[in-house]
Amino acid sequence: MELYRDGFADLSDAELARLHAEPAVAAHLSAADFRPHELFLFDDYEWSGFYVPGQFTLMLTQGFFTFVGTRDMETLAGRKPSANVWRHEGTGEIIKVRAVLHHADKRVYLHSFLIGAQGGDITDHVNRLALDNRSEENLWNTTSSANNSNRIQVRRAPGCVGLKVGVEKRAGGMYGGVVKYKGINYRSEETWADQNKAHDWYFTKHAELHKTVETKRPAFNLPVFPPRKDGKPTIIPGVTPAVTSDICATF
Repeated sequence: MELYRDGFADLSDAELARLHAEPAVAAHLSAADFRPHELFLFDDYEWSGFYVPGQFTLMLTQGFFTFVGTRDMETLAGRKPSANVWRHEGTGEIIKVRAVLHHADKRVYLHSFLIGAQGGDITDHVNRLALDNRSEENLWNTTSSANNSNRIQVRRAPGCVGLKVGVEKRAGGMYGGVVKYKGINYRSEETWADQNKAHDWYFTKHAELHKTVETKRPAFNLPVFPPRKDGKPTIIPGVTPAVTSDICATF
């Protein structure tokens, strides 16, 4: 069984297999790319009588919704989030959607607000559904986490094609680490032949400068969706498929 892994490098085989086994998600994974926002269109579902303890549905703008938890409702204290929608410049097709709200005279991501993320922190949605913003069940502050390095290291710093984030080329074919903080570039005094060493330095220095406190990664779980109006299957949480050794991870 070949697992679609583009964008899911930090998930274990078992977690990814479970994601594939959910019918509502698998339909999107079979496409060229996974667009989880398509699972969060409010009008696609029958909401009458739908209730899940500890899970709350908040309407966003442009027809989308988001899930939050009990503690999140207290944190929001009546604030109303909206949808921030990215579209393809040529086709106008929706590429991704995030929940945002206005706080302290600026617009911030809902997930960052709920988890109390500071500047430079990276908040991960463990189940890859970016509109599932239940902080205790699905959000993870991962800036200084070596466990999340697989996902981060595939990102490219601007102008540094082929280099991992936080890594720059130095003289003699060596690699050094670099972190930008409050407009100042901090560079490692040491250089390494292996860019992974510079990458590790970057994470350590980044956490030091931002004084990041890593939160505990929640167990992988999925929210409960109401029945769809078109009768198609919706996500059924708590069902984990059998994972065997023939699962082949492809990166």
